[in-house]
Amino acid sequence: MAWNMPEGLVADILASEGVVAVVGSGRSGKTAFAHLMLANANRPVILLDYPEELVQRLCPEGWTTCVPEEVFGLKDCILVVDDAALSMSSRDYSNDFQRAFIRFQTIISHKSMTVVYIVQNLQLLDIGILRSQRLGVLYKYSNENNIRFERDEYKSTAAMARHLIKIGRSENPLLHEKSFIYDDTSGRVWSHPMANHWCDELSKPYRDYIVQVKI
Repeated sequence: MAWNMPEGLVADILASEGVVAVVGSGRSGKTAFAHLMLANANRPVILLDYPEELVQRLCPEGWTTCVPEEVFGLKDCILVVDDAALSMSSRDYSNDFQRAFIRFQTIISHKSMTVVYIVQNLQLLDIGILRSQRLGVLYKYSNENNIRFERDEYKSTAAMARHLIKIGRSENPLLHEKSFIYDDTSGRVWSHPMANHWCDELSKPYRDYIVQVKI
């Protein structure tokens, strides 16, 4: 896909190392945008816990998947954590993988890695994830209920993003309503196309995911 992100912090992080969070309500286009953002990445793209068959069949050549146990051996790549609350919940710090991953994330700059989180709001991520590296936040549309449960320090940002995206939609009715995104660093809203490889099946990578419950 011949599309370049506007210059800024997020583009710099994707070219070096750090953390990028794509935030928004369900079905707001978060995953679609992340796939576009990474379609021309300068390092290998690895999708955490995506179904391998789905990645091989629908994603760009060279994209791969890994299971959590393989994460700590990664380097020189971009790791995508979609629906990040599944493994990074702020309410599940007792999870051994999460504790180890937060420690691992403190050294991703040494490993030339970027981590991209796709999540409904930042309250669902442990605070250690947000504090350990340079952070760029991109907001898709969030409904009022989603904003209500956003982290206190990001509520005003989420509300501003929602307001500006609504204006963008109103002023550009011919553009798809899910194409708008707010960049927290620049304070700007812009619209984007879809990645050439994108299809609706990729918007539901965890369709067959089964939540494990310990009884």
